[in-house]
Amino acid sequence: MSKPFSHYELLAGLFSFPAEGFAEFTQAVFRFLSDKYPESAAELAAFVTYTERTSLLDQQELYTRSFEVQAITTLDIGYVLFGEDYKRGALLANLNRELREADIETGGELSDHLPFVLQLLARTDDDEFREELVAKILAPATRLIMDEFSDEKMGYKVKFYKKQYKTIIDSSEEYQMIYLAALTAYYKVLKKDFNIKKDIINLNSSDFLKSVHSELAVESDKV
Repeated sequence: MSKPFSHYELLAGLFSFPAEGFAEFTQAVFRFLSDKYPESAAELAAFVTYTERTSLLDQQELYTRSFEVQAITTLDIGYVLFGEDYKRGALLANLNRELREADIETGGELSDHLPFVLQLLARTDDDEFREELVAKILAPATRLIMDEFSDEKMGYKVKFYKKQYKTIIDSSEEYQMIYLAALTAYYKVLKKDFNIKKDIINLNSSDFLKSVHSELAVESDKV
């Protein structure tokens, strides 16, 4: 018998680097959500269509553009919440221990990477820990990640990268915000499972976001 939160293992795959069969995988997630979480399935539909219409190479490039190099945001949720503050170090240490106990392999990624934390949510038997993880870490961090896909913040980052780098990773304007659909679908599941009544946002933005805004403010003053 599967654990009541085992579906977070499935949702974690939406935010892993795309591999062969990613389109088929997203279809499987959609079928699961359609049965259990129809509102989330409706949000994911556009993401499924995207994976069906694009090549694996294009999917990998967009993932990189969204979360890694010249990124819209990051999936390292401790960094999203705390930047380089010591609190992130404490979170990483705790998550390292929890991931080892849950037999979750990180493959060189830091322990606060969203897919690992979602797997941990599925595997832990500690109800109190799970509730705290969602309320204090996952829910606020996910909201902050989603907010980075706003038109205004994406515009800031494009300007920043054009100033800092000679080349910019190309991305389709049609799909450049498509991961917001996957994030919204997963977040609606989280809200339903844990009875989250309102969005709680940690006001500490990451050091990266602060640097983008500061840099552009200086440039604006020069104009």
